[in-house]
This record gives sequence, structure tokens and C-alpha cells, in this order.
Amino acid sequence: MRRVLTVVMLVFLFGTSPSLAFDADDLELVQTSMRCIGCDLSNADLTGADLTIVYLQRANLANADLTGAILKGTNLIGAILTNADLTDANLQSAFLSGADLTGAILTGADLTGATFCETIMPDGTINNSDCPE
Repeated sequence: MRRVLTVVMLVFLFGTSPSLAFDADDLELVQTSMRCIGCDLSNADLTGADLTIVYLQRANLANADLTGAILKGTNLIGAILTNADLTDANLQSAFLSGADLTGAILTGADLTGATFCETIMPDGTINNSDCPE
């Protein structure tokens, strides 16, 4: 219930603002179905959002503020997280294969058990630590 209220508040607060690049319909889709394949959440303020086990494959989260967000077990395969702020985010067991984290801030982020394969790290290097042989 808390997760739904958080997302509803984000839609209410930011859904009609023309200055934000993300698609309010995509944010609502995350709330209602817990999945949003290829959705646009770029520049969204998702500070402290609970996105546990949400399916965000190929989502655009570029420049999103995910400070303190909970992304445990979240499917971020192929997601664009360039310049996203993931400070103190919980990414335990998140699926980050093929994700682009170029320029992302990971200070204090918990990446325990996260999956990396063809993942572009903040410094531009490729992390293939979890690719099948």
C-alpha cells in the first residue's frame, strides 16, 4: 500500500508539469501493473520510491533521481540510467544486464547480488562479471 501511495503522490505532484521529461502515463503504469517495458521515466524524481521487483526492462531512467530508492530484484535489463542519481539506493539482486549506467552516481548504493552482463558502468567500462560462459 505504501508503494502505491508513493507512486500516486509522484503522479499527482509531477504528472502535469511541462518541465519534466518523463511520461506521467508511464509512471501510472508502474503503479498499476508493476511493469513498464521501455517506458520513459527520464528526469523523474523517484527519491525513496519502493520499486521492489518492478519490471523496468529497457526503461529510460536517464537523469532520474533515485536517491534512497528500493530497487530490490527489479528488472533493469537494458535500462538507460545515464546520469541517474542512485545514492543510497538498494539494488540488491537487481538485474542490470545490458543497462547503461554511464555517469550514474552509485555512492552508498547496495549492489549485493546484482547481475551484471554487458553493463556499462558509471566510468564507461563494461562489466561482464555475470555473463554466462
